[in-house]
Amino acid sequence: MVILLLAAMAFEAAPFRKQDWPSDRRVVLAVTGVGPRAARACAEAQIAACRPDWVVGVGVCGGLDAASRIGDAAVPLELVSDDGGRPIPTDARRVQGGSGRMVSVRRVASTVDEKRRLAQQYEARWVDQESYAWGTAAQAAGVPFVVVRTVLDAGADALPGWRRPSSWANVARLPAQALLARRHLTEVGRRLVCELS
Repeated sequence: MVILLLAAMAFEAAPFRKQDWPSDRRVVLAVTGVGPRAARACAEAQIAACRPDWVVGVGVCGGLDAASRIGDAAVPLELVSDDGGRPIPTDARRVQGGSGRMVSVRRVASTVDEKRRLAQQYEARWVDQESYAWGTAAQAAGVPFVVVRTVLDAGADALPGWRRPSSWANVARLPAQALLARRHLTEVGRRLVCELS
């Protein structure tokens, strides 16, 4: 079985490079770049090159609801986009732990107000930038697709921004949050890849 793992950034991909995967699966790892345009182009090229049996999007995401915590797993059943594309289902029902909806955005949702608006407008639990683009590429190629991400910033967390001095204190917490989210991503991602059939 060939499994294509897609990550937006090298930071998200790094722990998967060191994995000792089961002998019955060949895992191809690709870093697509950040944002929907780069994600779609790279996903299409990689799918054409390796003809995978599964495409798995991995990485970190933002939480949108009050219940989200740093490191929580996000395995959405449905993906939507802020560019007006129609919702697309994932194949998360074929693995354990899938739930909810993720919205992919063209610009990072960095404030609590932006996150609240996205949660209400799209009835989404999580936000990222690439999963919808990866999903549309996989769907167009007829390849099963699932996303496994972990929460880097919760719904009540504002990401640091130069124009928002009130958010500057969050800079100190972000590296520890990123390491925790990536550690959980490695655990959940490996388990999910090993469950695929």
